[in-house]
Amino acid sequence: MQEYLKQMRSGFVLGGDIHHYFSEPFGLGLKYNYNAYKYSTMDFDDRNKLNYIALSALNRVIARSGNEFLFGANMGYQSYLDKLQSSGTALKISGGTVGFGLEIGYAIRLAQSAKLFFNLALMSATISKINVESDGRKETIKLDKNEMEGLGRLELTVGMHFGH
Repeated sequence: MQEYLKQMRSGFVLGGDIHHYFSEPFGLGLKYNYNAYKYSTMDFDDRNKLNYIALSALNRVIARSGNEFLFGANMGYQSYLDKLQSSGTALKISGGTVGFGLEIGYAIRLAQSAKLFFNLALMSATISKINVESDGRKETIKLDKNEMEGLGRLELTVGMHFGH
C-alpha cells in the first residue's frame, strides 16, 4: 500500500495560462491544467486523469530589474477520471466539481519580453458524486461525507512567461 500511495502522489502536469492585464498590476484570464497519475503492477493498473479549466485573476508586482512577483486566485471546473484494471476486470470512475486555486510565482527577466517563471499553486476540489462504469453497466453514486474524494494537490511549475 505504501508503494501505491507513493506512486499516485506524483505524476505530471501540462498546462497553460493566458491573461490580459487591464492595469499594470491586475490581470484576468484563463487557466488550464491536465494532470496524470498512474500505478501499475503485473495484474493491476490504475490511471487517474484530471482536467481543470478556470477563470483566473493575477496581481503582479514588477521590480526595477524587470523581475515579477505574481499572486493569483482561480475558480473553475475540475473533472476526474480513474480507470482501474485488475485481473481482466475494468472499472471506470468519473465525475466533476468546482475547483479553487491559489498561487504565487516569481518571473526572472531573460529578455525584453521573455521571463523564466517559477510558480507554486495549491489546488482544492472535492468529488461528492461519481459515475461508475463496469461490464457495460453505468451507475451514478452520491458519496457520503466520509467517502468523498479529495482532489487537492500542490503543483510546482517551471516555465516561460512571454509578454510585458
